[in-house]
Amino acid sequence: MSDSLTLSNPAFRTYALSASFLVAKMMGLGASTTCMRLWTNTYGTPEDRFWPWILNLLTGNRWAPVKTVKGKKEVDVTITAETQRTNTAVEYLRGAHSNDCDNVPGILIVGALYVAVAKPSAQEAARVFGTVVAARTLHTLGYLSHLQPVRGLAYLTGVAQTLEMAARTAAALL
Repeated sequence: MSDSLTLSNPAFRTYALSASFLVAKMMGLGASTTCMRLWTNTYGTPEDRFWPWILNLLTGNRWAPVKTVKGKKEVDVTITAETQRTNTAVEYLRGAHSNDCDNVPGILIVGALYVAVAKPSAQEAARVFGTVVAARTLHTLGYLSHLQPVRGLAYLTGVAQTLEMAARTAAALL
């Protein structure tokens, strides 16, 4: 089993490349959600309203709205119509990120077990991991573009491939 999880194994290299891409995509969606929150002035909680003020301190730019209280300027952290709690673009990014957070860890675990236990050929690993990466990428694009049934079909394709890896791993163990 130890030889299976080395870079000399082409199936493991395919897994490692796929895993790296999926994790980078998931982390990118999280960062994109934060940027969209700042861009649209949308904050989930009142204390998040301080982020533009912190950016203002770090960059010298005026990110945060300021109000004057008794002759002193203060950062305005009240949530108003302009500082809403929800925004459609933010919610779609959050949804895509949340779906990745729900699914990618399982794919990573099952994928590593698949390579270690089932020992797929390089071609089989390329087919399975390529399909999973393509499905997860299409799911994200479908989510952000509001495209059904693309999103649903891509999700089901990724689930089917993950279940196939799990079944082949279980079969190799029995």
